Amino acid sequence: MSDEKSMSRSTQAATGRVDAAPMAPTFTPSEHTRRWHALQRLLRDKGLSGAVVAYSRNVLYLAGMAVHGHVVVPTEGDPVLLAQIDSGRAGALSPVPTVLTSRGVGTLVEVLADLGVADGVLGVEHDFLTIAAHGKLQGRLPRARFVDVAPDLLALRSIKSPEEVAVLERAARLSDAQLLRVREIARPGVTEVELHVELGRLQRTEGADGFSAKHGPNDRLIEHAWVVSGPHTEQVSGYWLTMTGAGPSPARPYGPTSRVLQEGDLLCCDVGTAVAGYHVDHARSYVLGCPDDRQRRCWDALLEMQSRAIEAAVPGRPASDVYDAAHRVAQTLGFADHFMTRALYDVPYVGHGVGLEIDEGPLLTPDNRTVLQEGMVLAVEPKVIVPGWGGLTVEDTVVLTRYGAQRLTGVTTELELPV
Repeated sequence: MSDEKSMSRSTQAATGRVDAAPMAPTFTPSEHTRRWHALQRLLRDKGLSGAVVAYSRNVLYLAGMAVHGHVVVPTEGDPVLLAQIDSGRAGALSPVPTVLTSRGVGTLVEVLADLGVADGVLGVEHDFLTIAAHGKLQGRLPRARFVDVAPDLLALRSIKSPEEVAVLERAARLSDAQLLRVREIARPGVTEVELHVELGRLQRTEGADGFSAKHGPNDRLIEHAWVVSGPHTEQVSGYWLTMTGAGPSPARPYGPTSRVLQEGDLLCCDVGTAVAGYHVDHARSYVLGCPDDRQRRCWDALLEMQSRAIEAAVPGRPASDVYDAAHRVAQTLGFADHFMTRALYDVPYVGHGVGLEIDEGPLLTPDNRTVLQEGMVLAVEPKVIVPGWGGLTVEDTVVLTRYGAQRLTGVTTELELPV
C-alpha cells in the first residue's frame, strides 16, 4: 500500500470523516487487476504508450469509484488515479495503489512524465475529451500523439465477469420488486408522478443508485423510470427512443405528469435500476381493468416477439439476428407498421447492451453484425406504438451464457391490473 493511501485512511479515521457504516468496495482487487491487464494488452497491441481515462463510467470501471479526475494507465505497471476532490476518500476506496490530488492538467502532465509516457502515443476518449481540453494537453505535451480508445473501453466493458453479473443480479431483484409494487398501487385516481416517486423511493431505500447513467460528454444522469399512461403511451420524445411521456413543462418535455390514471388506460413502466453503477433495464405494460381485444392481441404479439428475440441471442451469432427474430414475428402477426418507433421515427432496433450505462453496445439493429459473445448483457425491448391509440412495451435484461440467453429480470407479464 502506498504511503499516501495509508495516510489518507488514518487521517479520515482521526477526523471522523468516515461514516459509521462506510462504503465497501464493490469488487475484489483481482477483478480490477483483470481489467487493468486487459486494457494494457489492448494498448500494447495498438502500439500505445498508455491511456488517460476521464469519463466517469470508465473511471469507475478502472478505479472502483466514479470520482472527477483521471486514471492514467501505462502499458506496464499499475495505474494512477488523479482525483480532483476528496482524494483521501478515493484513496480509501479505490484499489488503485497510487491516488493523488489533481490540480488540473499540470498534475496530469507531471504523472505522465514520471511514468515515462509523456512523449508517446496516448489513448484518450474522443467522445468525452473536449476540444479545449485536447488543446491544453497538446500544448503541454507537444511531442505526444493522441488516439481514440473510447470504443476499446466500451468493448472491454461489454463482456461482464462473474463478479459483475452478480451485481447485475442484485439490481434485477430490485427491479423485479419495483414492478411488483406497480401491480400493488397502480389504480384509477393515482397519478403518473405518484407512481414515479414511489419507484424512486423503493430504489433508494433498498440501496440502488437512484439514477441511470446515459453516455455523453456531460456525464448525464437521467430518470430512474419512465411512467406513462393513456395517450402519453404513444409519446416518444426522441431524446430516448421509448415511451417517454409528455413531461411537466416545455423545459422538461418528457417524463411523468400529473395525469390521473383512469379505468381502461394503458400504463407503461420502464425502469432503469442501477446498483453500484451496474444497470438493468426492465419494462412491463398494463391495462387498468379488463383489456379489450386490441390491447390483448398487441400484448400477446409483443410477448412472442420478445421470446423469439431472446432465443436468437446466442454467442457466436450477429446482433442483427436478435432484431430479425422479433421483426419476423411483427410481420407475421401484422404489427410491422407499428413495430418499435417505425410510425414515428423509423429507427430500427429491438434492444441494446447494458452495464455501467443504461444504454451500451451492441445495439440490436438489422445492420449490426457485431458477434454476440458470452458475458454480454442485453436489454431486449420490443414495442408497438400506434399514433392516435397508444403503445405497449415489454423489456427484460438477459446475460449471454454458453447455453444461450439467461433472464436476469423477471416478474409476471399479466396485462390486467385490478381496479
